[in-house]
Amino acid sequence: MPIRAHLNHCKLIVLSAAPDFLVFEGSGNWTGNRRAEQMTVTNDRALFDFHAAWMREVLE
Repeated sequence: MPIRAHLNHCKLIVLSAAPDFLVFEGSGNWTGNRRAEQMTVTNDRALFDFHAAWMREVLE
């Protein structure tokens, strides 16, 4: 999947690099604010496929 951007409020990155299927999910707005934020990194093919499918639908 190419790199694309879309107006949304999701904080998600999906990255596949065999044999890994990484999903980064977080609360941060990715700005220079000094607030505590959280991020979860998961290596799970089913979760990757779920997010990649709706992202393709929105971005294509």
